[in-house]
Amino acid sequence: MLRSLSQSGLHPLKSLSILRSLSNSTARYLSTETNGDVNFNEMVGRFAKRAADLIIANEVTMEQKQPAQDSRDLQGVIDLILPCNSVLSTAFPLKRDNGQLEIIYGWRAQHSQHRVPCKGGIRYSEDVCEDEVMALASLMTYKCAVVDVPFGGAKGGIKIDPAKYSVGELEKVTRRFVIELAKKGFMGPGTDVPAPDMGTGEREMSWIADTYHMTFGHGDINSYACVTGKPIPAGGIHGRVSATGRGVYYATRAFLSDAEVCSEIGIPPGVSGKSFVVQGFGNVGLHSCRYLHRAGAKLIGVMERDGSIYNSEGIDPKELEDYKLSHGTITGFPGAQDTEE
Repeated sequence: MLRSLSQSGLHPLKSLSILRSLSNSTARYLSTETNGDVNFNEMVGRFAKRAADLIIANEVTMEQKQPAQDSRDLQGVIDLILPCNSVLSTAFPLKRDNGQLEIIYGWRAQHSQHRVPCKGGIRYSEDVCEDEVMALASLMTYKCAVVDVPFGGAKGGIKIDPAKYSVGELEKVTRRFVIELAKKGFMGPGTDVPAPDMGTGEREMSWIADTYHMTFGHGDINSYACVTGKPIPAGGIHGRVSATGRGVYYATRAFLSDAEVCSEIGIPPGVSGKSFVVQGFGNVGLHSCRYLHRAGAKLIGVMERDGSIYNSEGIDPKELEDYKLSHGTITGFPGAQDTEE
């Protein structure tokens, strides 16, 4: 069922009319079912259920007369797919550099093991919670299935703001989290493979790989495959850092290549000549800006957690990157104006 969309023979952009009708009905669907009060995981589940209902209706229409048993089997498969299979919640102490003890909370959700290993990032953020990792794990399953990547979906996170911790403290937290995951079956090359996410990067992935290799993966020649997004010297691959931002660019380019869609929203096709704003100028935002800028689009605004900047004449992504690396923020960038809008 999950793979039927990508193997149906329809060009993805030709399915936009279906998506439009879905988006129009979704607001009504959510408002009638939830009274407007819905958390992230519930929202993802309701969207998935709505999509499943459309697939069932489409299958029945295509087959004209579908045997009752086949309909029950299809519904059973959908009922199996939707729930999150496993969630690990953990809490452990951290002795900070000043001697203070602090309890660290973390989660890892495995939405589906229909194809293994499970795959999904580990994020560090004060907003991380069980609801969030369950929702994101679900989305990982669906994303992998649509493009036929042979992984189940997973996601993890630790409830901290990495900017408030020293490098040594972050290393302690990361290595302890690996132990908690691995000893409960939530990490391993053939089981569950994390990746970088918000607040994490190559450094954290190298700590994860080293910890797993020296403990649960000792003697396993594939132990360093327990995580992706590692630095090149530690077994990483070229292009990984910019891959997510490149994906944003390709998706945007594909959308803007459809003349019918562009005519409906009143813009000419193509990326060149378009203006855009990005929310976040980390790994994903930076590389998205780079590729869009090279294609002829104009970056006019950037929003970050500590401020926003704007310039209707355009912002050079490379100059902004250099400024952020030297100042630790985008605010005050001489090539744009700070704004609260």
